[in-house]
Amino acid sequence: MGWRAASSRWSVAAATVLIVARLSAAQTPSGALGPVNTMRAFRQVFMDGRGHPAELDPAWWGHSVGRYEGDALVIDTVGFNDRTWFDPRGMPHSAQLHTVERWTRLDAGHMSTAVLIDDPGSYSRPFTVKFESVLAQPGDELMEYICQENNQYGIASGVK
Repeated sequence: MGWRAASSRWSVAAATVLIVARLSAAQTPSGALGPVNTMRAFRQVFMDGRGHPAELDPAWWGHSVGRYEGDALVIDTVGFNDRTWFDPRGMPHSAQLHTVERWTRLDAGHMSTAVLIDDPGSYSRPFTVKFESVLAQPGDELMEYICQENNQYGIASGVK
């Protein structure tokens, strides 16, 4: 399946919430789920029933474990570093960030996503961001995504 996700050096929470580049997911026989070809990054979601380790080294994408609840894929992520942000305005998050994503297929062409963001180091209370995505059509191929310095396509170049 393919859907739209985020770009640049934003956190996984921002990558989940913001809609810019295409993303695909593949599940292995051992249960690991990972987006492929999103900014040349790879996120691993352990689907084998394990929990988060007691001690984690902070990471850009954090540590993710997933499970199914009915028709929803639920991904719980902790262990983020504090070197990313949520949006172009620089909304912060701390290493205390904990996200819970709920991915629900609405029909053959649409997906609903709700992301609970809980970060007592940066925000006074948890909040949820929701959006719907249009899935790629069967046979569509993902194009290579390259984010590089001085990429002037869009507003900065005058292209709208």
